[in-house]
Amino acid sequence: MNKNTKMGALFVGIWNLFLLILFGTYLIATKRPFEYFIDEETNGMISLAFLILWSAIWFAIGKHISKDIEAKKHFFKEQYPLIGNEEINKIIRNIYFLKLKAMLQMD
Repeated sequence: MNKNTKMGALFVGIWNLFLLILFGTYLIATKRPFEYFIDEETNGMISLAFLILWSAIWFAIGKHISKDIEAKKHFFKEQYPLIGNEEINKIIRNIYFLKLKAMLQMD
């Protein structure tokens, strides 16, 4: 398994863990059975399709981010060959956090 696929699998795992915690907490707080989330008309196929579709979307997001990071690292290594890998990793991390901060900022 290559690095991009591992990153996609990591994103899927985080997404499914988030759903498990979210829905588990909801079921415990409202004291409802698990069958509450299974739709009666299709025997849970719509719920399963939702889980599979969003897992595939998060896999694609993770894989794309991994490819983007690798491309940026390669670009930096070509442009600045004297900079070490640790410094390049810090630069890439700062770029992503600054982009995320700018995207979430509401001025």
